Amino acid sequence: MDRCTPGYLILDQIGRDTMTVAIIGRPNVGKSTIFNRIVGRRISIVHPTPGVTRDRVFAYGEWQDKIFGIFDTGGFWPDKKILFKEIEDQIQLAIEESDLILLVIDGKTGVTPLDEDLYRMVKKTGKQMLILVNKVDNPARAVYDLPFKDKSFMVSAVHGHGFYELLDEIARQITEPEEEVKDHLRILILGRPNVGKSTLLNRLTGKKRAVVEPTPGTTRDPLSDFLSFDNKPIEIIDTAGVRRRSKVKGDIEFYSVLRALKMIPTSDLVILLFDAVEGPVKQDLRLAELIFMRGKGIVVVPNKIDLLKQKERENLKKATRRIFSSIPNCPVVEISAKKGTNLDILLKRCFSVYEQGQKMVALEVLKDISTTIPPPPGKNRIHSIKQISAGPPVFEVRSDERLPDNYIKFLKRKLRHYFNFSGQPIIIKERCRT
Repeated sequence: MDRCTPGYLILDQIGRDTMTVAIIGRPNVGKSTIFNRIVGRRISIVHPTPGVTRDRVFAYGEWQDKIFGIFDTGGFWPDKKILFKEIEDQIQLAIEESDLILLVIDGKTGVTPLDEDLYRMVKKTGKQMLILVNKVDNPARAVYDLPFKDKSFMVSAVHGHGFYELLDEIARQITEPEEEVKDHLRILILGRPNVGKSTLLNRLTGKKRAVVEPTPGTTRDPLSDFLSFDNKPIEIIDTAGVRRRSKVKGDIEFYSVLRALKMIPTSDLVILLFDAVEGPVKQDLRLAELIFMRGKGIVVVPNKIDLLKQKERENLKKATRRIFSSIPNCPVVEISAKKGTNLDILLKRCFSVYEQGQKMVALEVLKDISTTIPPPPGKNRIHSIKQISAGPPVFEVRSDERLPDNYIKFLKRKLRHYFNFSGQPIIIKERCRT
């Protein structure tokens, strides 16, 4: 089986156009075992007691070099008890958020009225659906007269039977998105809840585009609007607040966070906003690292500086440098979205960071620079460095042997220093002789 990697809320390979799959079914039909089999790791709890999977679980899988997101949901069981009502609501949300539905049926008990209820629930949405008959130990000999016309698969999640065919079908349904043609800079505003993202969108656009409330979680879906700055068009996108996985509560917040993170690959640049009064925290750094992993430029923006005294602003600068020390030359612009302070400076810096990421360094210049860079330790030698693409800048390094990780970091720092790739991730691809 191809590599399948879990990534609950850490969507470093998921984009807005990535197909998402939801696994649904009544309790104890093997949904979590199927989920674990597809992602290649035990993430969901597997237990014969109905209702063990109470929360939706998300991961991503890969098959035939195609990435897809996948949800595991709780077992559907219409009941007046609060727990099962919550699970029913959760399944409905999972169906709405997904492109493909896997309806799991217990092959030992056959189709039940509950299975038919779920089938009708999906059919009402018009979503694509595959029927999985699970717990079939010998799929080649299994014969089932299913009342459903949708494509079906005989599988055994415990033994792995039928999963190559299932994953082939999932991969077949993944279509490559059309290349988007745009003539503007797309800036994403990302940050933890209640740091002022919607206020910044409203101030920049001059409209009350987003609802602003002191309660975290007001913004649920990405909101975008356009403005012009120095006769250059910009699209600004506001997103839901992203907090630590352990603090995400409820399905609505879960899917809001999912949508926010899926917007990163579609942007040209990300404004990472945090509350200057509270100061930066490790979650801000995690978001910054995620943005870099997706190959996007970043501007770190402390908001609400109008609430700080001079000494507090000095402490803020120190804390920001400390938290983001692993993001070299990270551009920082302090603002007050409410007062409109430094917003022109912010937009100028955004354009500057974006343009830095688009430049190509001439091969002759890189040859001259490479002679000044100390070689790696030992007998290993670098033979050439050339830039092969931009947005983000990607360099190919030819050497005798694989370069140590610490030397790769050193090389990135040197390239960033020489060519001022401020706020941009640098990607190095190695070509080794041995």
